[in-house]
Amino acid sequence: EGNAPFYLLSDLDMRGFPRGKYLDDTSASVNLEWRNKFRGRWGAVAFIEYGEIGSSFETLSDGQSVTSYGVGLRWQAIKSKQLNLGVDFAFSDDEDAIYLRIGESF
Repeated sequence: EGNAPFYLLSDLDMRGFPRGKYLDDTSASVNLEWRNKFRGRWGAVAFIEYGEIGSSFETLSDGQSVTSYGVGLRWQAIKSKQLNLGVDFAFSDDEDAIYLRIGESF
């Protein structure tokens, strides 16, 4: 509560748009991700994400909502370690984005 500086506000940590695009006092999001290893050290992911942002939990559903979805490709860099290098292609209500990643979010 109060007048927090912009860098301490809640944001939607989702793929498909720049981080910090949606800022307010309260946010909630859900992420569903399917991962499949299909050939040796290669794998694929598909995901859908939904988030809402608003001034309080009571008014969260009255605030702004965003949906994003996409697919990605993974490669296990070291056979003996669960460390993936990947690229994700994400699409949202207002933008698209490409992400290069080391490891997984969860």
